Amino acid sequence: MNIENKIWQLIEAGVEDLSLRLVRVRISGGDHAVQLQIMVEPAESSPENVVPIGMDKVTEVTRMISAIMDVEDLFTDAYTLEVSSPGLARPLVTIRDFEVYTGSRIKLELVEALNERRRYSGILLGMDETKKNILMKEESLDEKVELPIELLKKAKLAFTQAEMDAVLKEKLKSSKTA
Repeated sequence: MNIENKIWQLIEAGVEDLSLRLVRVRISGGDHAVQLQIMVEPAESSPENVVPIGMDKVTEVTRMISAIMDVEDLFTDAYTLEVSSPGLARPLVTIRDFEVYTGSRIKLELVEALNERRRYSGILLGMDETKKNILMKEESLDEKVELPIELLKKAKLAFTQAEMDAVLKEKLKSSKTA
């Protein structure tokens, strides 16, 4: 088990106890400058109703994770902990993410080329029945493709400029009525 998966298992229950959902655990940097990035979102957040996370929840998660990491002592040197919300370009990490965000525009990258390509973008069609392949309608080919989840390097939600403009317009409209 890699260290990111171990950390996921160590903190997931605590994150859920705070009425949040764990989105991603990522470790970056080198031996002496490790950064641990944790993304969380409110449990009630969905593609149709994106709920922001408050700073009080970020603080609670940070304290909880810091306490667990102090006990587990997984890093030999100092590390930096960053807790954040996923934002609009939310990463898709779990099989559940690929099911929940079916119908969304996404961009993804594979660890190795498949059909001479590593990068794909289009509309997510979900997972196949075996839960081993990501299904999407690829924009540049205008056809359905199956991409093995085991080759996934990273995936995220993607928006056109028109979609981003609509989101910003809605946010401005709701802030004026508040």
